[in-house]
Amino acid sequence: VGLLLSYCFCGTFTITYIFIFVFCIVIIHTVVFFPKNSEYIRDDLSRIFISALPMYIWGVCYDHELLKRDLFVCSFTGLVVSFLYLLFYLSTREMSRGYDMNVAYNILPSALYILYWAFEKKKIQYWGLAVFSFFCTLLYGARGPMLIFALYFCVCVFFNVAKEKSVIKIFLLLVMAFLVLSATYENLIVSFVENISEFFNEMGFSTRILNKFLEGEMSDDSGRGLIYSQIKEAIDENWLFGLGIMGDRPILYGGYTHNLFLEIFCSFGVPAGILLILVLLFMMFKGLKMTYDKNEFLFFFLMITFVFTRLMLSGSYVTEPYFYFMLGFCVSLIRKYEKRSTKGQAVS
Repeated sequence: VGLLLSYCFCGTFTITYIFIFVFCIVIIHTVVFFPKNSEYIRDDLSRIFISALPMYIWGVCYDHELLKRDLFVCSFTGLVVSFLYLLFYLSTREMSRGYDMNVAYNILPSALYILYWAFEKKKIQYWGLAVFSFFCTLLYGARGPMLIFALYFCVCVFFNVAKEKSVIKIFLLLVMAFLVLSATYENLIVSFVENISEFFNEMGFSTRILNKFLEGEMSDDSGRGLIYSQIKEAIDENWLFGLGIMGDRPILYGGYTHNLFLEIFCSFGVPAGILLILVLLFMMFKGLKMTYDKNEFLFFFLMITFVFTRLMLSGSYVTEPYFYFMLGFCVSLIRKYEKRSTKGQAVS
């Protein structure tokens, strides 16, 4: 069905066929030559072929101008349902605290899209929804999603400021004023955070982020340093060909690397890993360059911000659906604007 959709909406599905074919070959190669990985591949096979790869096809077919309002409705609905779900479980005491990193990452694309929509429409009601989406993400107590939300907010601010040069001075003054106030009223800010933390704690929401801020532990790596050292050692021993897809799982007893680049090096080796990373970065920069003055730019940047930041902190590229959506959408954008450029040169 996905291949049929890619044919109907994109005109050709050669690239989709090639991508899926190569992906299957890589998995078969891993099962044959790295049998230790087979158990973990088998466990995640359904996620790969039912969740991840179809998102690549969806990315290739996705028309942002046609579907962006529908995506906003879906994002808002998903966020509200998630919030009500959290309230229900807290009220029944089946969940002692709201902390859940996986749920936080799952609702983050919806929260980011609502933030994107607020910058797109510039209306007070959408800014209110953006604040609501921020607090929905905060309530689950995971630092990674909050970092991604803040990073994307900064990107949107700078992009909008760059489009309106007259606002740059005002924006810089506001930033300077905020820094001065933060330094001057540090105790007041700490007191405010303590009050918010106490309020959330009484409600049953997670206060993990706020507690780490108050205790000065926001930069704590939560054991990732040990994971990185184990994977780097494995890469040093198998630097030429790597350990195959999910080669980090046997080393980490079913865990994953929590770092996109290290996981690629572990899977494919250093030479092939460097080549793949360069191709990936080239595609991203080309897609951004071609859409800089287009409507898709901030949405494409949303996907890049979410995918790269998440995969550098948590998750695995093998099973991350949005990674494949980003790749498919990038391919779609490059094809779309290269065709337009070719037609424009032919006409001239």
